[in-house]
Amino acid sequence: MECIDTAGLGSSTGWVQCFDQDTAFEPSAFEYGMTSFDYGWGVYNNVTHDVIGTAVFFMKSHLGVYKKVWIKNQKAINNTMTIRIANLDNTGDTTVTFSKNYLNKNYIYLSLADMNVMDPEPNRADYDLIFDKYLAYLNPPGQYYPVSGVRLNQNTKAYELRNTQVDDAINDLDLMYTSASSNMTEIGHDWKIAPPPAWAMVDSLSYFVSSNNNQDIYQIWFTNFTGAASGKYYFNLRQLAWISVEENNQVLAKISVYPNPAAEWVNYTYSTKAGVDATMTLTDINGRMVYTCTLPSTSGELKTQGFSPKSHNLKSGVYFLTLISGDKTEVEKLIIQ
Repeated sequence: MECIDTAGLGSSTGWVQCFDQDTAFEPSAFEYGMTSFDYGWGVYNNVTHDVIGTAVFFMKSHLGVYKKVWIKNQKAINNTMTIRIANLDNTGDTTVTFSKNYLNKNYIYLSLADMNVMDPEPNRADYDLIFDKYLAYLNPPGQYYPVSGVRLNQNTKAYELRNTQVDDAINDLDLMYTSASSNMTEIGHDWKIAPPPAWAMVDSLSYFVSSNNNQDIYQIWFTNFTGAASGKYYFNLRQLAWISVEENNQVLAKISVYPNPAAEWVNYTYSTKAGVDATMTLTDINGRMVYTCTLPSTSGELKTQGFSPKSHNLKSGVYFLTLISGDKTEVEKLIIQ
C-alpha cells in the first residue's frame, strides 16, 4: 500500500469519519456511502459476483493504534474475504483470507494484533440482548461517544415504556404487538443518569422485549449500574407472555401472571386455540378452589384480565392459577402478600 499524508487523521478536518450504525447491524462503517452496486469498500461485479475492493480505510484500534485497512475482495465462488492490513509506515503489512461461512453468527472477528480470525460470539438464535460498550451519536455534544448500554440481537424487538410505573406498564402490553421496534438501541444507554454524584436509574422506565423467535415476551427494568468501576448491570426481568406452537401451527393454551408477588391486583395474560374456550381456576396451597371463571377463545391472540385478591377475601400465601383449555392445562404459581 502506498504512503499517504495523514495530517489531520483522527479529526474531521479533511477526513470522512465512518461509524457503524448504532441502530442496526448494517450498513457498517466500511459500507459508508454504499449504493446498489457499490458496497462502500468495494464494487460488485455482476459477472463473477465478486466484490472488488476500491477503498483504503484508516482504522483506530481500541489501543489507539492506527492501521491501514484494505478489503481486497469478497469471492463468491468459495465465499471468502481477503483483507490487507499494515501500519501507517507500511510495516507489518499482512494479508489474510478467511471463510465467511458463519451463517449462524452476526459477526466474524479479526484481531488487528495478530491477524487471527476469532469466533467468540454465540449462535444468533441463542441470545436476545447484548450488554456492551459501543459508539452512539449523542446530541449534545453532536458527535459519536462511547457508551455502555444494551443492544438488541437480530429479530429481537422492544418497546420502551417511559414515565410509567413498572407494574402499571403491563396494562400497555398490547403496544408490544403494534408498536415494537427492531432498532437495536431501543433499550440503549439512556436508562441511566451519569454521575455526579453517582450513577442513577431513570425512574418509571421499563421495556417490553420479545425474544428473537418473536414468541416470548419479557419486561426488563434496570436497578443499578456500576460504570467503569466494574461494568456491572443490575436489572429485573420477568416473563409476561409466551406462545408455543404445535406441529399444525395452532396455538396452545398459555397463561402468565403479574405482578407476582401481588397485593392489590392480579393480572393474568392468556391465549387459547381458535374455537376453544377455557376455564381459569385459583386454588390455595391446600387445593381448595377460591376463584374460577370462564374465558372465551382468543384464537391465539393474547388477552389480559384481572381480579382483586381483597374482593375474594384471599389471605397472604401461595396460590395456583390454572388454565384449562380443551386437553391442555397450564399452571402458574401466584404469591399474594
